[in-house]
Amino acid sequence: MIIRALSIGLLITLVGCTQYTETLDNKPEVSIQTVEKPFPAETLYALMVAELAANQEQFDITLGNYLEQAHKTKDMGVIMRAIRVARLLNARQALFDMGLLWLSLEPESAEANSLVAQELLYQKRPVQALSHVNKVLTTGDSLIVEYLAETPGLDSTTKQTLIDELIKLRAQYPKYPSIPSALAKLYQQEGQLAEAENAINQALRLDSEYPPAVIQKAQIIAEQDIDAATNYLAKVVKRKPESTQLRLMYAKLLSQTDLESAYEQFTTLSEQAPTQPEIAFSRAVIALELNQLVEAKTLLQQLHRINYRPDILPFYIGVVFEKLGDKNSAIAAYLSIAPGRDFIQSQQRAYILMGEIDQLDKAKTYFAKLREQNQSNSHVIYKAEGDALFTLTRYQDAEKLLNEAIQRHPNDIDLLYSRAMVYEKLDQLVKMEQDFRLILSIDPNNASSLNALGYLLADRTERFEEALALIEKAHQIRPEDPAILDSLGWIQYKLGNYQLAAELLQKAYQAFNDGEVAAHLGAAWWSLGEQEKAKALWQKYSEHPAVVKVKALLGVSS
Repeated sequence: MIIRALSIGLLITLVGCTQYTETLDNKPEVSIQTVEKPFPAETLYALMVAELAANQEQFDITLGNYLEQAHKTKDMGVIMRAIRVARLLNARQALFDMGLLWLSLEPESAEANSLVAQELLYQKRPVQALSHVNKVLTTGDSLIVEYLAETPGLDSTTKQTLIDELIKLRAQYPKYPSIPSALAKLYQQEGQLAEAENAINQALRLDSEYPPAVIQKAQIIAEQDIDAATNYLAKVVKRKPESTQLRLMYAKLLSQTDLESAYEQFTTLSEQAPTQPEIAFSRAVIALELNQLVEAKTLLQQLHRINYRPDILPFYIGVVFEKLGDKNSAIAAYLSIAPGRDFIQSQQRAYILMGEIDQLDKAKTYFAKLREQNQSNSHVIYKAEGDALFTLTRYQDAEKLLNEAIQRHPNDIDLLYSRAMVYEKLDQLVKMEQDFRLILSIDPNNASSLNALGYLLADRTERFEEALALIEKAHQIRPEDPAILDSLGWIQYKLGNYQLAAELLQKAYQAFNDGEVAAHLGAAWWSLGEQEKAKALWQKYSEHPAVVKVKALLGVSS
């Protein structure tokens, strides 16, 4: 549709000469003049076919014809049209091809060098891009240097080459903050933190509000103190309120510590950049986190109308409807999601809701068809359904389904783990342990299974020493995992080591404010004689099953 609109002007210029004028997005109008000459009939016909194909949305023909005629005619008007079409289609190889052709005709063109450099960076060839970057720098456009340092997947040798070359560029262009800023990124990636800090400070001396350098400085500070990083950005944003880039980074940092303030910043960003759907989406997600459901619903539906990210948006719309109590609308939203990151989670939520409104048979039929249509991922769909049945407390249904799944996918660790947890709920502890032991025979360092088996042995049996060994091994693998810290604290409690238990459980609770962790921490405090402290904590989670269970175990009545 966009190319169809663009095609009208070119048909007028094809008749007699190659004078060409085009406006790209919001950039100033660029006029490209060449020596006037008539097109050969073959070229004229090919380009007319290209435009007619665009009207029929046969864009492969459009692009193919332009590429062929660009090489044949070496006409700048045709080359620029080919570049425009390639950009609209995100045809990266075609863009690179046209950039090289343009460069062969105008080797000193900053725009041509910039295009070729960008495509080389897209191909993860930053060293080859350097010579073209140098030509771009002569025009004063230095931002492209930042992208050199952001190329993913580079090895240390390549990074060192880039560092050496950027040091030369820094001497050649001492007033560009982008060069030391890019150097700082490379130094940081290589763990050379002192050099990174020196480079970023140099960039900020050149321009104290240069966005990439400010953002990187904030990231460096945030690794040690997120509040200090937030305060630093707050001051810069106050001095440079029009910078959406800096405000966006500020909002992202705030979202980790202060959702309400983050929401205010995203609201301001929405006013500053109303055409950027990513900002509206972030604002909607934070509104959802703050339980501002009407606002979240409005924002998400606005994004839905422009077909923003159909692979993720329906999931969040489903969550909003679910929180609003409209289960049918939530199911419809969840099921409308396009394949992508949140696809399985969305299907699972729809399944659970269908189960809650007595449509479980419909959900089962839907998932059976889903597995049939996606046989290569049927094990993932089996697990999602098994976990949904677990959530619905349909443990026998879950066992039957997972038995079928494991028969088709023997030794699948995720399916075995799900079935083991079902067996625990069915009080079939021997079968539960068998599944966990099978997982550990396949993957001895599976921390989740080590922890789960250890915790259940600690909680449901008196095999405490065996449980301790399993949990300690899990802790060695994932020392900061709050779930494992909780298990380690609980087994120490069972062993009578109340002080150590309290210390471990306090650390787990600080990382994860969960009712089960609170139940265990309260038990440790109670056994240490700090009953009022334990009661106050339990009161926050008075209805949680783990708290009820622990209080009954200790004989606490209120």
